[in-house]
Amino acid sequence: MTPTIRIEAPNIGEATAALDGDRALVVNIPEPAARAAADESAKVPLRIGFHPTPSEYGIWLTKLPTPWFTRVFFPPGRSLPAWGGNAINGLPATTIRHISFKDRVAPAVIVAFLNSIPASVAQVWLTWNHEGDIDWAGDIDGYINYWKMLRDTVDGHPARPRITLINVHTQYAARYKRQQMDWRAFMLPGVADVDSWDCYRPAIPDVYEAPEALLGLALTAGAEFGVRTHITEFGSHLTSWDTDGTGLATWYREACSVMDDAGVEAVGFWCNVDGKLEYRPMKAALLAQWKTLMTKYNAVR
Repeated sequence: MTPTIRIEAPNIGEATAALDGDRALVVNIPEPAARAAADESAKVPLRIGFHPTPSEYGIWLTKLPTPWFTRVFFPPGRSLPAWGGNAINGLPATTIRHISFKDRVAPAVIVAFLNSIPASVAQVWLTWNHEGDIDWAGDIDGYINYWKMLRDTVDGHPARPRITLINVHTQYAARYKRQQMDWRAFMLPGVADVDSWDCYRPAIPDVYEAPEALLGLALTAGAEFGVRTHITEFGSHLTSWDTDGTGLATWYREACSVMDDAGVEAVGFWCNVDGKLEYRPMKAALLAQWKTLMTKYNAVR
């Protein structure tokens, strides 16, 4: 009969075994504290950007620390133009440009864009059709197939090591329009490098939703599909009762802690106006909190 030895211990799944010089089997089981320390050292830190309209670069880039990344939009009809223009060149040199384009441009246009990126630019984040889970709900195969073409085109270009492909989901559609679409069908593991989400507090009710609840779907999706996660756009307008912005400042602080603990790699604060909703840090307490959070999370670690 072959003898069986059963070992039960914390972290037994991480155990290693080998024969020593005397041909004895030695089993090494890592200590829980050692495993926790290893996990912490391997975790990618949260980085924070913000997204002002280019006409207000002169305002917000002087009031806030340098953003880790900033969105640059090319809406329908704008194609994917060559590198340049104020929206790109008006940002600090170290800020990552997150380029979002809507048109289904030909591979040759993508190649021309990649060719135009200056050699001095270390990283570019690239998204085709953010809000695709709304625009392409009736043609999911078409959405996925274009993304595969984009991936193949970028993979074949020398600039590939500098490009991160980011698939941006619309959290509102995923949470409240399930009868029209299934967010899982728009996940792109193995195609996009990152699956990201635009997450905003709804206008109703007049409260700050707990970040754990607001971000729950995005964090669940990342864990379920085993993908890297960004929160590309994130924000809230003031409630009617938070007259000085201290409540919203606390909400941003708590949200960043939740994202950092969950392994989210990047979050972009929306710094703009959406209709009547004000997302810019117009209150002193909120502006101070954005400064504190960006300084903390964007520090080299």
